[in-house]
Amino acid sequence: MIYNWQLPDWPNFQFDPTLHRDVEREFLIRSAKNKGAEDILTSDDQQETILNLLVREALKSSEIEGEMISRVDLVSSVKKKLGLQTHPRIIKDKRSIGIAEALVDSRLTYAHALTETYLWQWHRAILSHSAYISLGQWRSHEEPMQIVSGSLTREVVHFEAPPSSEVPREMQQFIRWFNASVTHPLYQNPIIRSAVAHLYFESIHPFEDGNGRIGRILAEKSLSQSLGYPILMSLSHAIEKDKKQYYQALKNAQRTLEIDSWITYFGSMVLQAQHHFYETLHFTVRKTRFLDKIKGLLDEKQTKVIYKMLEEDEEFKGGMNAAKFMSITKVSKATATRSLSDMIEKQVLIATGKGRSTNYQLNF
Repeated sequence: MIYNWQLPDWPNFQFDPTLHRDVEREFLIRSAKNKGAEDILTSDDQQETILNLLVREALKSSEIEGEMISRVDLVSSVKKKLGLQTHPRIIKDKRSIGIAEALVDSRLTYAHALTETYLWQWHRAILSHSAYISLGQWRSHEEPMQIVSGSLTREVVHFEAPPSSEVPREMQQFIRWFNASVTHPLYQNPIIRSAVAHLYFESIHPFEDGNGRIGRILAEKSLSQSLGYPILMSLSHAIEKDKKQYYQALKNAQRTLEIDSWITYFGSMVLQAQHHFYETLHFTVRKTRFLDKIKGLLDEKQTKVIYKMLEEDEEFKGGMNAAKFMSITKVSKATATRSLSDMIEKQVLIATGKGRSTNYQLNF
C-alpha cells in the first residue's frame, strides 16, 4: 500500500478551488449568523455559551479517542482556566485539567503563529495523565507508526505514517506551510485550508498519542484565523456523531494527493458543527428564561433535578421519571413521586405517557 507521504509530489495536495465555493459561502454566512447571535446575548449568557462549547469539545474529542472524561470536573477545570467564578471543589478526574488548559489556550492564542512550542505544550497538557507516553516531543520509536484495527492475529493496517526519523523535518515543513498559508491565495477558502491542515497533520502523525485531538485543535485554529475571531462551533461534536464515516474519509484521503472528496466531507462536518452551535445559542436563551421563571418555586432537591436536566445542551434524554429522580436525589419513591407531581402543578414539568411509562419534560 502506498500512502500520501510516499508519493513524489508530497505534500502538494491537489484540489479544485471552484468546487468548494458554495461551502465557503455557507460557512461565512453561518459564521456571521452565529457571531451576531452570540453578540446580542448578555455577558453571563456569553460566558455560559463559551463554557458549554469548550466542555462539549473536550467531551466529544475524548469520546472519539475512546475516553470518557468527567463532565463535572471538565466544567470546573474550564471555568478555572477561563477565570470564571466557581465553587471550590476537588477535581477527581485530573485529565480534565490538562484538556481544559489546551482548549482554552488554543482558543486564546488562535491568531498567533503556530510553533513547535505550542504543539508540545498542548501535547503535554492533553496527555499529562499518561505514564507511558513521551510528552512534549515528537515520537522517536523505531517501529512503524501504524493505525490498525482488529485482533492481534487479524490486524488490519489502515495507515502507516512517516518513520520517526523523518518527523522533525516533516513538522518543520508543516509549520512553515501552516503559517504561510494564512495569506497564500490558494488557501483563502477557510474550509480548504482547515481541511488540508487537519489531513496534513494527521498524515505525519508526529506524536505517540494525542494526534487526533491536536489535529482537531489545528483545524479550528485555522478556521479562527480565517475569520479573525475564535470559531463558534465544536468540530469534535460533529465528527463523533459518525466516527466511522470520519475514519473512512480520512483513510481514503491518506492514499492520494487528490483531496476534493476529503474537502467536501470536511466542509459538511464544519457546517453541521456550526448549525449545532446555533441551536445551542437558542437553548441557552431558553434556559436562562426558564430558570428565571421558576426561581423560588422549588426545593433544593427539585432544583438539583432541574439543573441535571439542563446539564447538556439538549433536553434530558428520555425525560425525567421517578427512578431517575430517586437516583439523583437519593430519596424514596414516594417522595420522588410527590416532588414530580408538585413540579407538574407548578408548571415546571410536563407529563407524557401513563403509568410506568410516564415521563416528564421541561416546560420550556
